[in-house]
Amino acid sequence: MIRKNDSHTGTIFSGLTINRLRLAAILVSFVIVAASVGVTLWGLDAQQNDALLINLAGRQRMFIQQMTLEALDIQIADNPLSRRALEETAALFEQTLTALSEGGEVFYTEGITVTLPPPDAHDAEISAQLEIVRVTWDEMHLSVRGVLENDTESAAFAAALAKVEELSPVLLAQMDEAVRLYEADARRKVALVRAVQFVFLGMAVLMLVFAFILIERRILNPISLLDDAARRIGKGDLRTPISISGLGELDRLANSLEEMRLKLKAAAETQTALLELSSHLQTSENERRVAEYAVGAAASILHADFSALVLPDPRGRLIVEAVRGWPENYAGNMELGRGGDSQTGYTILHGRPIFVEDYSMEMAFTVPQIVFDHGIVSGLSAPMLIEGNVVGAMLVHSRKRRRFSEDEIQVLCSIANQTAVALEKNRLIHAEARRAQEAETLREAGAVVAATLRQDEAIERILQQLARVVPYDSASVLLLGDGYLEIVGGHGWANPAEVVGLRFPVPGNNPNTSVIQEGRPHILGDAPAAFTAFRDSPHSHVRSWLGVPLIVGERVIGMLAVDNVIPDFFTPNHARLAAAFADQVGIAIENARLYAETEKHAGQLRALREAGHTLTSDLRLDAVLRTLVEIARNLVGVSYAALAVMDDNGSLAEFYTAGLSDLERVRIGDPPKGLGLLGALLREGIPIRLTDMGRDPRSIGFPPGHPPMKVFMGVPIIVRGKVMGSLYLTDKKDGQVFTRDDEDLVVGLAADAAIAIENARMFGRVEQLAITDSLTGLHNRRHFLELAEYEFQRARRYRRPLALIMLDIDHFKQANDTYGHAIGDLVLQTVSRRCQETLRSIDFMGRFGGDEFAVLLPENDLEGAYAAAERLRKSVEEISIAADHGAVVSTISLGVAAISDDCPDLKTLLGRVDAALYAAKEAGRNQVRKAADLSA
Repeated sequence: MIRKNDSHTGTIFSGLTINRLRLAAILVSFVIVAASVGVTLWGLDAQQNDALLINLAGRQRMFIQQMTLEALDIQIADNPLSRRALEETAALFEQTLTALSEGGEVFYTEGITVTLPPPDAHDAEISAQLEIVRVTWDEMHLSVRGVLENDTESAAFAAALAKVEELSPVLLAQMDEAVRLYEADARRKVALVRAVQFVFLGMAVLMLVFAFILIERRILNPISLLDDAARRIGKGDLRTPISISGLGELDRLANSLEEMRLKLKAAAETQTALLELSSHLQTSENERRVAEYAVGAAASILHADFSALVLPDPRGRLIVEAVRGWPENYAGNMELGRGGDSQTGYTILHGRPIFVEDYSMEMAFTVPQIVFDHGIVSGLSAPMLIEGNVVGAMLVHSRKRRRFSEDEIQVLCSIANQTAVALEKNRLIHAEARRAQEAETLREAGAVVAATLRQDEAIERILQQLARVVPYDSASVLLLGDGYLEIVGGHGWANPAEVVGLRFPVPGNNPNTSVIQEGRPHILGDAPAAFTAFRDSPHSHVRSWLGVPLIVGERVIGMLAVDNVIPDFFTPNHARLAAAFADQVGIAIENARLYAETEKHAGQLRALREAGHTLTSDLRLDAVLRTLVEIARNLVGVSYAALAVMDDNGSLAEFYTAGLSDLERVRIGDPPKGLGLLGALLREGIPIRLTDMGRDPRSIGFPPGHPPMKVFMGVPIIVRGKVMGSLYLTDKKDGQVFTRDDEDLVVGLAADAAIAIENARMFGRVEQLAITDSLTGLHNRRHFLELAEYEFQRARRYRRPLALIMLDIDHFKQANDTYGHAIGDLVLQTVSRRCQETLRSIDFMGRFGGDEFAVLLPENDLEGAYAAAERLRKSVEEISIAADHGAVVSTISLGVAAISDDCPDLKTLLGRVDAALYAAKEAGRNQVRKAADLSA
C-alpha cells in the first residue's frame, strides 16, 4: 500500500512538472518566434532603406552623365530648354547629395518625396566617401554654372565645358565607390539578419520540439520502442519486428525542419542573387550584355523556363530585346504588337505587374500563338520603371501551371527596375559618346568648310563628311532660284551629269516645296508612294528620302536631300544631324557666294572707303565736288559721270563732269537746265536706272555735240530731306547694265557726298568757332581736352596704353621781350610745326596757352612716350630763326606721364604730367622728366 501510494504521488508530481515544462516551452517558443519576426521586420525595413539609398546613389551617376550630355547639347544647339534641363539636373544632384550626406527630404519619383535620416556613426566610411564626392561636386557645380551663364561662343563657356568633361569621369568614379560602400553595408546587414534569424529559428524549433515531446507521447513511445529494439538487437534478437511508428514521426519532423531550412536557404540565395545582379548591372557598359544578363538572372532566380526583356521602339512597337529559353533569333526581331491588347502591352501601358496562371483560360489579353507553340502555361510580367516612367517590361514563363507569389512578383519588379536603371545608364553613356562623335564630326565639317571658298569643292567635302553620320545612297545640294530649286552638286549618283542642273518648281508637287516653305526637315518613309516623281529615273532607286533646308540667318537659300534604298530608313535623329550638316553646307555656299561678290566689289569698297576719307579730309567745296565726281566714275567703272549741285534757291549752282575731254566739254556748251533726267531726279528724289536712256521720255535736251550715252543711272543727293543735287553715271565699261548693288553703292556715296557738301558749305561759317588755334593751327585747349577725355575713357574701357606729353618753350618770355611779338609768334609756329612733323599720324597736339603745348599719344606707354618726347626735344633744338638782333635758338622742357591703374581720370593725368614738366624746368630745362620718377 505504501508503495502504491508513493507511486501515485510520484505520478501526480511528474504530471504537474511536465505541464509546467510544457507551458514554459510554448511561451519561450512564442517569445523567440516574436523576436525572430521583429528582427525580420527590422531587416526588411533596413533592406528597403538600403535599397532606397543604393537607388538614389545610382541615380546620382545618371545625373552626372545627364549633366555632361546637356552641357554638350547646349554647345551644339543652344536653346532655353537645354539650359533649363541642365539647371534642373544640377539642382536634383545637389539636393540628393545633401540628403545622402546630412539627411532630409529628397525627390524620388514623380509626385513622391522621401525623407532620409542622417547617417549613423558606424557609417563613417560612407560619410567620408560622400565628403569626397562633395568636394569634387562643388568644383563641377561652378563649371556647370559657367556653362549656364556664358555664351556658347565665349572662351569662358569653352573653359567651363572642358572642366565639366574633365570632372565628369572623376565624379562618376567617386559615386561608383559610394554605391559600392552602400551595397557592402547592405550585404553586411543582410548577413547579420540571416544569422540572427537562424539562431532564433533554431531556438524556436528546439523549444517547440521539446514541447511536442512533452505533449505527444507518440514521439517518446516510438523512441522508447526503438531503444528497446536496439537493446534486443544488441542481445542477438533479430526476429522481433520493429514498429515503424517511431520512424514515421521522426521522418515527418525531419521533413518539416528540412523544408524550413530550404526556404531560408532559397531566400538567402535570392537576396544574394539580387545583390550580385545589382553589382553586375551597375558595372556593365554594354546594353546587350545588360539585357542578356538580366533575363538570365530572372529565369534563374524565379526558376522559370523562359524569360524575356521587351522595349518599345520609337514607333510604339514592342520589340523583344533579349531572351532566355526562347530561340536566340527572337531577340531583336520579334514584335509583340502595340498598345495594351497583350499582357506585355498592358503592363507597359499601366505600369503594373500582371501574372497569368493558365494562358489557355486567359480571356483579358490576346495571347500570341508562340506561347502555345512552346508549351507555356503560366507567365508573369513586370514593368521597368525609371523615376515613375515605364520604359519596358520583363517577363518570365513556365511550362507548368504556377501561381506566382507576392514575393516572386516583387523579385521580378526589383530585377526589372534595376535593369531599367542599368540600361538607362548605358544609353546615357552611349548617347554621350555619340554626341561627342557628332560634335567632333560637325567640328571637322566646319574645318572642311573653312578650308575652301570654291562652291563645288565645299559641297563635295561636306557631302563626304555627311556620309560619316547619316548613311545614304545618294545626296544632293539644291539652291533656290526664282521660283525653282536647282541641283548644283551631288554625291553617290550613278551619272552625276544627269542630276546636276535639274530644276524643281517651288511651289510644286514635290517634297522640296514642303522643306522650303516650312523651313524644317521633311522625311518620306516610302517616297514612291508619296510622289510619283520617285518612280522615274534618275530617282527610281529612292525609297527613303530626307530633305533639310539650307538656312543662312533667317533666309532659306536652298536645301540638302539624302536618300536610301531601304524604306523607313531615316529617323528624327538623322534629320537632326543632317540639319547640322545643312547649316555647314549653307555656310559654305554662302561663303563662296560672298567671296565671289567680295572679290568683285573689293575695289569698289576700298574706293568707297577712300572716298569717305577723301571727302571729309577737305572742306573746300570746289575740291570736294571735283573729287566726288571722279570717285563716282571710278567706283562703278563707268565711262562718264556728272554731278549737279543746287543752291538754296533751287537753281543749278555747280556742275562737274568726269570722263569727258576738254574738247567734249566745249562741244557740250552750257550746263544742263534741269529739263530732262537731271530735272526728274531733282523732282522725284529717287534713284533712276535705265537700260536704254534714249527710250525714256524724260531723256531730252541733249545738245548736238554731246557724246552718245545709253545705259544710265542717277542718284539724288539729299540733305535733311531736301534734294540738293544729283549724281549720274552712264555706260559701264564692261558693257553691262546697272544692278541694284551698283545703285546701293552709289546711294551710299551720295549720302557721304551730301554730308561732305554740307560740311564744305558750313565750313566758312563755323571756321572761327572751330577747334584750331588761329596762330599755330593746332587744336585749341578746349578741343584738345575734349579729344583727350575721349581717348582717356577709351583707353580705360579697353585697357589700352595712353600717354601724355606737356611741354613749353624755354625762356620764351625773354625771347618775346627781346625780339618782339612777331618773332615770338614765329617761334610758336615753327616749334608747333616741327613737333607735328616729328609726331606719329595718330598722335595729336594742342596749344594750352602762351608757350605751353600738350601732346596725346594713343596706344603708347610711358617708355614710348619718353622716347617720343626726346625726339621732340632734339628736333626743336635744331631750330634757328633769323631776327634783327641775331638768330633765335629755342629749346623746350617736357614732362611725360602715362595712364595707370591708380589714375582715375584725365585731371589726375594732367596734374602728373604738369608736375613732371615743372621738374624738368627746375632741373635746368631742355630735358624730359617722367611723372613716374617723381613718385618713386
